[in-house]
Amino acid sequence: MSRIFDALRRSGGEQAPRTFSRAPGEDVSWRDLVESLETRAANSENVGRVQCVLGPENRIVAHTIKQDPGAEKFRLLAHRLLQLRQRRPLSRLLVASSSPKDGKTVVAVNLAATFARTSARVALIDADMRQPGVGRVLGIPAMPGLADYLEGRVELGAAFKIAEPLGVYYVSAGQGSGNPLDLLQSPRMDELMMYATETFDWVVFDSPPLNPFADAQHLASVTDGVLLVARAEKTQKQALKQSLAALDGTHVVGVVFNACGEARYDHYYSYYRESPAAKGRRAGS
Repeated sequence: MSRIFDALRRSGGEQAPRTFSRAPGEDVSWRDLVESLETRAANSENVGRVQCVLGPENRIVAHTIKQDPGAEKFRLLAHRLLQLRQRRPLSRLLVASSSPKDGKTVVAVNLAATFARTSARVALIDADMRQPGVGRVLGIPAMPGLADYLEGRVELGAAFKIAEPLGVYYVSAGQGSGNPLDLLQSPRMDELMMYATETFDWVVFDSPPLNPFADAQHLASVTDGVLLVARAEKTQKQALKQSLAALDGTHVVGVVFNACGEARYDHYYSYYRESPAAKGRRAGS
């Protein structure tokens, strides 16, 4: 895994698009993916990088203010997820919400930045190809990313960019012409999931809301756990119940209540359900 990761760090920026060919019924070769990445590493010195905009009003509290109460909440959240990972597989994490504007994107970005501060290898993937939000939070302009890779216009390694100064590997949502759910269910998405899982310690996905799109439900079925975000005084209990019902059979590792605090930045509180019975009690409260 370190060999692949080191190659990614050394590899160049945008390369000519490449589609990995396959015979009918033949799976794409994992060796082809690795060899392509290492070829790029041998021919270039710098990985593609993008600069985040971290102004005084920025919502990336995990990086900008070390002593901020919101940053401390994210450190606690990351610590509890690490504890949970000692008991079960948990590297591919979906951050989801019931409705738009619940704050899931801000939570996904801050959680990824918090993991990166521990020297973990972290990928942050904007899988919301309907209304991308990660780039806006990072202050990064639109660029080729997930949709472009899934439609074959960008090769796999070139979709990842280091978001400075966070140290997070970022994949933008990109711009596609196909149906987002169909793209997420494509074989190329399977290739990305395999690559990311082998390369990174944490892969954090942002997605469209659970209601009314099916994108998040599909992502939940192929990731290791779901972190569900609800916003204080906005997310309705019925919407949260519908989301939990939609995720039936999927491991929800926790619920984050966003915007609970009175300070300058939102505070984030997490509650963990370790059993289906506890999950039911939480949904009914």
